Amino acid sequence: MNITRCEQHSDAGTWVLCPQCDLACRLPVLSRGKKAVCPRCHSTLSMRWPDPRVRPTVYGISALFMLVLANLFPFISMHVAGINSEISLTRIPDIMVSDDFSALAFLFLMLVQVIPACCLVILLLLVNRIKMPHSLRVVLGRIFFHLRNWGMAEIFMAGVLVSFVKLMAYGEIGLGISFWPWCLFCILQLRAFQCVDKRQLWLHIQPELPVFKTPVAGVSGLAQGMRACPCCTAILPVDQRTCPRCFTRGEARKKQSLQWTMALLITSVMLYVPANIMPIMVTSALGSTYPSNIMAGVVLLWSDGSYPVAMVIFIASIMVPTLKILAIGWLSWNASGRGDGTMKRCTWFMMLSNSLVAGL
Repeated sequence: MNITRCEQHSDAGTWVLCPQCDLACRLPVLSRGKKAVCPRCHSTLSMRWPDPRVRPTVYGISALFMLVLANLFPFISMHVAGINSEISLTRIPDIMVSDDFSALAFLFLMLVQVIPACCLVILLLLVNRIKMPHSLRVVLGRIFFHLRNWGMAEIFMAGVLVSFVKLMAYGEIGLGISFWPWCLFCILQLRAFQCVDKRQLWLHIQPELPVFKTPVAGVSGLAQGMRACPCCTAILPVDQRTCPRCFTRGEARKKQSLQWTMALLITSVMLYVPANIMPIMVTSALGSTYPSNIMAGVVLLWSDGSYPVAMVIFIASIMVPTLKILAIGWLSWNASGRGDGTMKRCTWFMMLSNSLVAGL
């Protein structure tokens, strides 16, 4: 994918506000295989994929097919003390309910299976421009862009890999037929979502709104009395709360957002310390219990030679949250007017925090 940097004084293309730093930019005319990035924070503003309809369709259909296969056959098998047992993805909620984890079973069904499947179906309908009422098309577009980040199939996969390492100490763990389709489903689903550009897809759902006034390139949209819709990227007046294009409600600034951010950040730090000190899992075997916290699990996996899994747990559970806390804390400090406010540091920390929020 070739990168085209948006010039702040460009005379071609259409206007857009950077979703990360709010800089007003004018997009150049993109050829296939190129993307435009913000000249200030380097966030992707728009990209034009080769075969924009074929790629998401192929990946989406393949992902749904793999999801069906993953639910038809055993997922893992266990051999402990001469007893063999198998479990499939469809049995996991039943086991959780029988163990009084009904809420967890509901979250598993929704976040791991239902939401990813629904998002893929909606994606196929929108990308292939299936005939439907215009209002329904807009609603599906809103649902897709609001829900696609809530799919956690790959998070479940990471948890399964960690459990494998822990359970191998007590018996033989085998991979069922459904394990490999599930791995392919996770990869194909992510690839299908990656091949969709929000701005390009909304152009097919609803024509772009005319800009109510000509923005000044290189200046923040908020400073010019305008904001971007978080769902369809339309440029709106700062005091207009409902987007006339996708009917998403929003506002330029949330009331007391800095105070809320600092309060939640301090609370997260207070919870993060005991979360790393107290046991997160208790294993029972032959009448004995073995509590372990996150760092002890990382050390155990590393000592057993499971270096990739240990690194994944360390990065996801310790390094990423710590860097998030530091980045958000510095940004909040700088936004309150107490920092030096240098653009170079602000830009660097914004890029860092955005990358961490995306899960690195």
